[in-house]
Amino acid sequence: MKSGGPHLIVMVLLAFVTGLSPAPARGQAVTGTILGTITDSTGGVVPGATVTLTNTGTGAVRVVTTNHEGEYTAPSLSIGKYTVAAEISGFKTVTVSNVDVGVDQRVRIDVKLEVGTVTDAITIEGRSPLVQTSSSELGTTVEEEQIKTLPLNGRNFVSLTRTVPGVVRGIPGANIDGAGSLAWRASASFSANGLRPRDNNYLLDGVDNNETWLQTVVIFPNVDALDQFKLQTSTYSAEFGRSLGGVVNLQLKSGTNSLHGSGFEFLRNDKFDANNFFNNRAGRPKPDFKQHQFGATLGGPIVQNRTFIFADYQGYRVRQGQTFLSTVPSDLMRQGNFSEINRTVFDPVTHLPFPGNVIPQERWDSAARNVLQQLIPASNTAGARSSTGQIINNYLINPTLERQDNQYDVKVDHTLTTNNRFFARYSYEKTHRFLPATLPHGDAGFTFGAGDGNIKAQGMAFNDTHTFSSQWLNEFRFGWSQVKFFMTSIDYGQNLAQKVGIPGINLNEVTSAMSQIIFTTTTNGGSGARNLGANGNQPLITNQNDFQLFDNVTHTMGHHTLKAGGTLTFRSREILNADTIVGQFFFDANNTSSCAGIPSGCSPVANTGFDVASFLLGYANRKNRALFDAGTYTEKRPEAAAYLQDDIRLTSRLTLNAGLRWDLFVPWVEIKDRQSNFDESTGTFVVASPDAVIDGVKVGRYLQTYSKRDFGPRLGFAYDLFGNGRTILRAGYGVFWNFTPGGTSSSKAQNPPFLQSTDVRSTFGTDLTLSSGLPAPPGVDPNRAPSGTTRSIFDVNFRDAYSQNFNVNVQQQFGERYMVEVAYAGSRARQMARKGDPNQAPPVVGVTNQNINRPYFAVSPGLTTLGQLQSKGFLDYNGFLVKVQRRFANRFSFLNSYTLGKAIDLNSDNDGTVTLTNVYDPAYNRGPADYDVRHTFSSTVTYELPWAT
Repeated sequence: MKSGGPHLIVMVLLAFVTGLSPAPARGQAVTGTILGTITDSTGGVVPGATVTLTNTGTGAVRVVTTNHEGEYTAPSLSIGKYTVAAEISGFKTVTVSNVDVGVDQRVRIDVKLEVGTVTDAITIEGRSPLVQTSSSELGTTVEEEQIKTLPLNGRNFVSLTRTVPGVVRGIPGANIDGAGSLAWRASASFSANGLRPRDNNYLLDGVDNNETWLQTVVIFPNVDALDQFKLQTSTYSAEFGRSLGGVVNLQLKSGTNSLHGSGFEFLRNDKFDANNFFNNRAGRPKPDFKQHQFGATLGGPIVQNRTFIFADYQGYRVRQGQTFLSTVPSDLMRQGNFSEINRTVFDPVTHLPFPGNVIPQERWDSAARNVLQQLIPASNTAGARSSTGQIINNYLINPTLERQDNQYDVKVDHTLTTNNRFFARYSYEKTHRFLPATLPHGDAGFTFGAGDGNIKAQGMAFNDTHTFSSQWLNEFRFGWSQVKFFMTSIDYGQNLAQKVGIPGINLNEVTSAMSQIIFTTTTNGGSGARNLGANGNQPLITNQNDFQLFDNVTHTMGHHTLKAGGTLTFRSREILNADTIVGQFFFDANNTSSCAGIPSGCSPVANTGFDVASFLLGYANRKNRALFDAGTYTEKRPEAAAYLQDDIRLTSRLTLNAGLRWDLFVPWVEIKDRQSNFDESTGTFVVASPDAVIDGVKVGRYLQTYSKRDFGPRLGFAYDLFGNGRTILRAGYGVFWNFTPGGTSSSKAQNPPFLQSTDVRSTFGTDLTLSSGLPAPPGVDPNRAPSGTTRSIFDVNFRDAYSQNFNVNVQQQFGERYMVEVAYAGSRARQMARKGDPNQAPPVVGVTNQNINRPYFAVSPGLTTLGQLQSKGFLDYNGFLVKVQRRFANRFSFLNSYTLGKAIDLNSDNDGTVTLTNVYDPAYNRGPADYDVRHTFSSTVTYELPWAT
């Protein structure tokens, strides 16, 4: 495979797409369609009638003509309210007003003409049907009225997904859920019809809004700025891809001919809160808490009927006192005196107990002494006695979490001519958070992510729509998005390891934080202090830049509405993922137990040894560090797609939706080839190069093969059972593909020889001391045998995941306001990411050292776990879905959803990176997905108070 292959494919695709259309066009829909049939009073069709569609907000006009069957189609209309006027000589002009057009919505407006003159006018109050008479997709649209009035937690648009049948919350606590340490802004986690949360696609004004490293969202817009929210969950058209699950389509508001705006302020503070138990017990006051979320929107005309502007701003300010209760060495322990605990501390040199359970200070490790006196605080509260006699929970602090967010959007719409219009939008978001730790100098992972965090996100969208005739229409769209993460630990830049006498740690700015001092419990017990030091994965620096081109042409021909288009996306990301870059020093009871100083053949006596005592002597049982030689690495990849969609009105009651999509997801390449992958045939790592070979296959710079045959057919129908447009039977089937995971543990740059690991252990010995630090990194040597745990290798034949999604449903509209939908939805996902270990030792009875049975022990004895990403996972989902909806009218609306569902999978981790328990029996991990919820019900009710308007 030549490295230039995908670039050739991209160029061919571009030529193919532009060749289909008279000018560039679009990818994902940010528009809607009005279609219908014009008949006379006898029911006969009226060909040649002129249909004029006018956007009541902007005055934009579209004129189409009915064909020989009396049918008309007006695609790619900006969302909003329209009037539809039909006229032809010999008949009265009929105007239908108040027609709502939503994102990717096909609204049928049939008009019956009466005999008369065109100057005679009939006006009808129109309402868009609540049922879908010409589309087989499952999905829900939330209108502006509900968006602005529903009490969304944190004013996060993703909360709206939970009002949709088939949707449940994703895995709690993950970064994508907004609860992780790295992506704290808001949750972007939900599962649609059983698919993983990372399998969704977010679009903002029709362009990509996906952050691909932590798999969250680039821009979280102000919900007051949203014109419409739409979630498509199954069998959507071929123009939508990069998703196995749901597609979230957000459309920002545009300016109109009238000036309009809004403002808001949400306040929470400690005046409304009670004090917590621990503060009351210690006699401490209630922690400080102040939260403000505020903003405004404003839109209007620059030039009437021609140029419009819309802008919005949202701010968020938080000061929230935290209550942290921790265990630190007691006052006696700080003197080396362990007489208060019922554990005997042994001298590793003499193998005898220290007299009086007191360690003389002249025996203390110099670095340990400095850490204790300078970095570990003394107790400040009485605490409590544990069963071992130790004083625990003796350090209480109330530090303050601070957060400051600013986000804004500016959007300009302009009509060049009656046949050409465009919009341009720019979005900006910046957030800063200081997350305190339980100890002043960090707590080594307990408060993961503690320190300063900064996220900066930007995005642009440009869309141009050109109408060549009543049958040919063309859209071009450009998108750009960038998101930067920069996170540092509390003591970053202070070189504390060097100051307390731990050598080999603070090598440069990146490694300028304090090492992790970790107190661990053994089977013999004996853990007595909160961990200390910088959290792992800090500093963390990422910079994602994505550019997108969308191109689409629409052609109406008889009963057919044809769309053809393509997408080109160029992704790049710079990453510094520090991991354990400043080292970890582990201390447990073994090094001061009855076996201390006896390296083998000894079992410690119960209740001997203590981790704080081992720490004072400086005797660690383990030291480790993972250091990436190049610092920041940069990965790039192109993606491409092409599709053809045909919506065919076979009869006045039956519409067929047929499409085919092709996706190309090229693997990541590091710009300087600082990547490697594991060759299972030789047991060695192969460094990226144009001529790289793995398992006998030439893989080049990608270090894996990849598929160019990700084809996804789509087929569905909508059938009007009784011909009255109120009872619709729909069904659909489609194949959907998703890209290779791009998460925190799926980069080939994090492999040997570029990721240099040091991991040494000594169970009872005295050879690993704190004051000796860690050796300097050895430098990149492709010939050096790898050791330790490797987490980022790929199966050389890794393939993209795909899902077969299908549904059958019935929609029933009652009157003009009510609709009930009952559906079955299923998903069968295969080739999903999972993690295996090709170096896992097969279980052998009677062998105590299983390491010697590892498949690659003879080649690399120091190599332990090989975390290999494999495309061998699966997921099966079946769901019974019910939706009951009332359109907003007379101040009242509701949306009720119920789901009875079951999701079975092999690995529920968000990006499939939790290693299988037993690679020799993968079925052991089969079971209900972590986000499997059997019964889900949601209800949203909106009632506008009579005095509110």
